[in-house]
Amino acid sequence: MPSLEHRLLAFLRLWPAAEAIDDLPIPSTGPKRADFLLAGRAVVVEVKSLSADPSHKVESTLEPHRDRPQFPLFYGEVAVAKVVAHLPDGDQIMKQLAQRLTRSVERAFRDADKQIASTKAIFGIPEADGVLLLVNEGVEVLSPEVIAWQLTQMLQKRGSDSQVRYPNVSLIWVLSEAHRLDHPAGIGVQLLPALLMASEDRPPTACTEALVDALQPAWAAFNKLPLVHLGNGEADAFIWRNASDELNQSPHRDTNGGGGHIARTRISETIHSGSFSPTERRL
Repeated sequence: MPSLEHRLLAFLRLWPAAEAIDDLPIPSTGPKRADFLLAGRAVVVEVKSLSADPSHKVESTLEPHRDRPQFPLFYGEVAVAKVVAHLPDGDQIMKQLAQRLTRSVERAFRDADKQIASTKAIFGIPEADGVLLLVNEGVEVLSPEVIAWQLTQMLQKRGSDSQVRYPNVSLIWVLSEAHRLDHPAGIGVQLLPALLMASEDRPPTACTEALVDALQPAWAAFNKLPLVHLGNGEADAFIWRNASDELNQSPHRDTNGGGGHIARTRISETIHSGSFSPTERRL
């Protein structure tokens, strides 16, 4: 099966009046550009994929603390939050770990902002909205609430002049096939995360909102999967499971397109570093 990123790019090419920027007759030199122009060039879209697995950073972050008297002894697999909760500076350690794990998310957001800005300059569309489509096909340590935490930091960053540091991303659509969510109706169907996050400082226009609202059911149909609307919420309000765990436990589930249904929910800018916890293994 084609990768998640490949499928998403193919899907966007089929969207009515979509313009693939690499196919347009513009100079190939200069700063990197975004991927697509949509809605009559009112929306600039950049697709980024998370591929590097930073799970080794859990161990490297905890290692300096193992000799501390408060560091617990344990066997098997334990949530990191429970381990560092025994340390007086546990919250600081969790924030440090979150930052280290999400370097790729930070880089993807920063690069997308630059590429959207250069695209708006090239085509003379300064008022266009920028949309980042961030996909995670298999990096399980980057669960949806981990990604949402870093995206929140990036959306809220400000420069020395107190202005928004990254003003070109108005809306983010996160798609993950590395995780699953139980169906809220308890019917035994696994859901694939599809999270929306909007900038509060530079909110998307009604045109952009309508476009993304239309893209989501179309994307589900493209993958031959139903779309489940979960409404508004926070990423840490859900219990996300690793796809590999669900595959081992539920061998008869529908694997067409990576899961049973696609779950759409909108996430607010209120995620904090304590809202997630990877696991630490110790023998």
